[in-house]
Amino acid sequence: MEKIYKLLFEFKNKGKSIIYISHNMDEIFRFADRVTILQDGRRIGTEEVKDLDKIKLMKLTYSFVLSREELEKDNMELYLLKKYNENIIKNIPIGVMILDKDKQITQVNLSALKLFSPGEEELTGKILGTVLGNILKDHGAEISKAIELMTEGVWEDLQWSENRIVTIKVFPLHDNSLDCIGSILLLEDVSQERHFNDYLLRSEKIASVAELAAGVAHEINTPLSVIHNYIDLLKPNYMDSYSSDKLDRIKNQLSMISDIIGGLLSFTKIQSLPPKQLDITELVDDVVLLIQHKIISKNIHLKWEKGEQNIYVSGDENRLKQVLINLLINGIEAVLEGGHIGIFIEQNENEWVEISIRDDGSGIPPHILSKIFNPFFSTKAGKKNTGLGLSICQHIIESHNGVITCQSDEGTTMGIRLPIVGN
Repeated sequence: MEKIYKLLFEFKNKGKSIIYISHNMDEIFRFADRVTILQDGRRIGTEEVKDLDKIKLMKLTYSFVLSREELEKDNMELYLLKKYNENIIKNIPIGVMILDKDKQITQVNLSALKLFSPGEEELTGKILGTVLGNILKDHGAEISKAIELMTEGVWEDLQWSENRIVTIKVFPLHDNSLDCIGSILLLEDVSQERHFNDYLLRSEKIASVAELAAGVAHEINTPLSVIHNYIDLLKPNYMDSYSSDKLDRIKNQLSMISDIIGGLLSFTKIQSLPPKQLDITELVDDVVLLIQHKIISKNIHLKWEKGEQNIYVSGDENRLKQVLINLLINGIEAVLEGGHIGIFIEQNENEWVEISIRDDGSGIPPHILSKIFNPFFSTKAGKKNTGLGLSICQHIIESHNGVITCQSDEGTTMGIRLPIVGN
């Protein structure tokens, strides 16, 4: 055939007329000037090839060859097949974007649309770079380059948005002649899988905390019991009110230590709490009194805005005090000498109460803020800081059906939200 083609071009260049019969559309566009369509030996029509493309020629040919009924039937079958293929792509659970050779988006399925804020009509017809450029600043150029070179590529665990992680795969799209006519992008949202893996990792850490806590509690409870016994032995020898009061205070503080150890043991197990009503104002007053020496030693200006009415919550007094002490000590450590700390109470009708503890320290960087409640995570130097403080606080508040939050910009605000109970 190559030899025949060569002869045809030689005759054509010499101005000779050639009649060539073919069913191959590519041959027609390769060297013909005019095309004539025949049916049963009769000429149906003649057209200039320069005025046609493959689609027009096929429509012209089959519109003559086929009867109207056959044409309508074939067109309907093609239409249904096209809709069927579109529906398959639309309902695939992984995001699919189909691009032409110019990186223009020609089709987007529902799973891919969920990753974007605009609708499908706003994405179709756009150039890929303008769509992914703002979302994937670090890898958008690499993806565009792979599409331009018609190569495959995989980009895993890309930060799509604040809480969304995606994996992107690129494949060249070929026609029956193996010519590249575009690209296919697969967008897989792996956020849930990654967050689940993080949860499993956190669960493993919590399990190790429980094992550690059991050993620590046993070692501490033994000397505490001995101290309790000696206090009971000393009391008969110091019957005056001053000495007896001091011994009672020591014993109460020892009981509080025992309760805190019990709270550490329950770190991985939410227990049913006693239905004891606690006045939030009195709770905060007691905590401020306990850490007053730290506030005075650092010359901190404390602003404690008490509510006008009593607000009651239900829970364990010592465990809630433990949370407040922890948060206030963190605030004291965060501010400079002569810094400011504020304690505020906000009530939302009769549903919940929020205690906010604000400091004017340097704040928490954004890349650390999301990790502060993770077990063993700490930015503090020193062997005494295990990174368990805020993780235990979160556990205690959640066991009280509450929520603990943190906001940080210029300074830090820790919020504790608890459900209100009737007084």
